[in-house]
Amino acid sequence: MNSRNQLARLNSRRLPKAIAFLFLFAVSSTMVVVAPKSVDPAFCWGTIAIVGLNLLLVLFGKLSEPKPINWISAELIFATSFIIVHFLYIFMWLTEIFYLGQEIWYFKAGSYPHVVCKTLAMCAGCLSAFNLGYVVVKFRLRIAPIKPVAKWQTLGKLLVRFSLLMLVSMIFVVGAGRFWGGSYQGSNFGFGASILLSLFQGLVVASICVLMVSRTSLHSGRSSKKVFWFDLLLALGGSLAILLHGDRSTFLIIILAIVASYSEFVKPVKLRTTALAFVGLFLLLGVSGVARHAAEGRSFASFYRTAIESGDDSIEFAMKGFSGSVL
Repeated sequence: MNSRNQLARLNSRRLPKAIAFLFLFAVSSTMVVVAPKSVDPAFCWGTIAIVGLNLLLVLFGKLSEPKPINWISAELIFATSFIIVHFLYIFMWLTEIFYLGQEIWYFKAGSYPHVVCKTLAMCAGCLSAFNLGYVVVKFRLRIAPIKPVAKWQTLGKLLVRFSLLMLVSMIFVVGAGRFWGGSYQGSNFGFGASILLSLFQGLVVASICVLMVSRTSLHSGRSSKKVFWFDLLLALGGSLAILLHGDRSTFLIIILAIVASYSEFVKPVKLRTTALAFVGLFLLLGVSGVARHAAEGRSFASFYRTAIESGDDSIEFAMKGFSGSVL
């Protein structure tokens, strides 16, 4: 009965939030139409205000959920990542946290100041639209009890090993020297290597989710007696190999899959732990970015030395690099 009452309270709060997100979407859409054809700081601050209201509504919604609260959920992950990618760069430019010069509208030998305000308003509208859609969904997916658990655990183990097979195949296609030699080129390694990398990423994320789901009987809360940490370490080892290669985005996706699936299916991660993990991951991305370009060798020792020598630069690199997709 308590769970039904909690669900009823959540449903009663859904309509006001939907109206608020709809209002923010309407304001953002209007701003797209009236956006100036020059970079107007006041207009940019207006879009950031809409983004801030979106984030506050999402956070207040999380606080109203039954305890324990899962702070690594779909809407919060999307909101934070979307804001960082699309708005952190313009925020740094407005506040002059780091010197960016004219980079805010300069990209690949082309100057496009006339699209900055319009695209910022469009991004604010996209964020509002996603939050609106997430709120108005009336039914949440309910996962049935996992039966039999042993077969799901076997599936998770097979997926982990197939994912590592794809990674080894990619190294074979690319060449060990190029893979470990610091010549990270993303998709420039060719179509075959890109397909193998995509298969590795998809399989390892799927294996992590299956292992986490099979670890706990979702309805009874009882943990499975079978130990799955070895398979999780294998998946983590593959992600570290990708990180040493220089692909930070795949590493981030795998780590996020581990943390998010654990928080969703095993035990909700506390807010303080979530915040510390996010800051740590943010700094790790900055350090790995510096190391990718400055480290002498492709080893953890070399990465560590570079990180210590360039500690201050890594923070700035993380903020610029992680939010640079706005260009």
